[in-house]
Amino acid sequence: MSPASERPTLFVLLGAAGDLARRLVVPALFALHRARMLPRDFRLVGLDRAPLDAQALAAQLRDRKMDVMPALRPISPDAISDHAARGQYAAGWVEGERTQSYRDEEDVAPDSGTETFSALKLFIDNWRWQDVPFYLRTGKRLAATASEVSIRFRPVPHRAYPYTAAENHQPVRLVLRLEPDEGMDLKLNLKVPGAHFTLAPADMRFSYREAFRARVPAAYETLLYEVLAGDQSLFMRADQIEAAWKLLQPVSDAWARYPAVDFPNYAAGSWGPESAEGLISRDGRSWLAPSLRERQP
Repeated sequence: MSPASERPTLFVLLGAAGDLARRLVVPALFALHRARMLPRDFRLVGLDRAPLDAQALAAQLRDRKMDVMPALRPISPDAISDHAARGQYAAGWVEGERTQSYRDEEDVAPDSGTETFSALKLFIDNWRWQDVPFYLRTGKRLAATASEVSIRFRPVPHRAYPYTAAENHQPVRLVLRLEPDEGMDLKLNLKVPGAHFTLAPADMRFSYREAFRARVPAAYETLLYEVLAGDQSLFMRADQIEAAWKLLQPVSDAWARYPAVDFPNYAAGSWGPESAEGLISRDGRSWLAPSLRERQP
């Protein structure tokens, strides 16, 4: 007998402790064994990993968050205005109430140059997100309090419907709503019922509050609970914070070196300054309005 023929038939089963292996693979192998259909020298090796505990899962999540930081494209000090915009709110109206300007707030200098609004355009230089722009904006005294991530899908190079049917066509988007109504929206273009081919925008909407009929904890409630439970998955690690500051330091240095001369430059109750609109409109895009609904108790 040759050495090759003396080798056993080795069957390696990955995920041996999983449901698929237990319900299907192992019973099938046993049935083949009873029917004498397996080689006489058949060997089964099962491999699996220990389940992740909370600490190990948190470490992996934070590692993945950190993976993206080195891929963020640095912001050149000579191109700050192409990637960032700043603002400070003036007097205005918020939720039907008259509000004063930032410089009129208590303990604020009348010529303060402190920013109350910022917008950024960032890029991630890896194979998945190469040349996909990420637009971010945040500020105080805006038209509403909302936190969202809106993912706009690229259009296909052709259309499967007549151009006359697309008068109300909107980009297909996936919106992840973080606050105040936690959930998600898938914004599509659907055919209007009837003989004529006409498209209209429509939403497929999921709301945690409506689906589970339960109160969703406030963000800081969840955060403080994770502190007490020792779960670090929601927290930024020191190296991630340092990498974020390294990315934004050129912007901070430029803004400190060249104080804004147009502050205050947006009215309270608006969505921010004109400079933020210019930041995104130069790319042929516009800021998307949050998917707000009437607040419910």
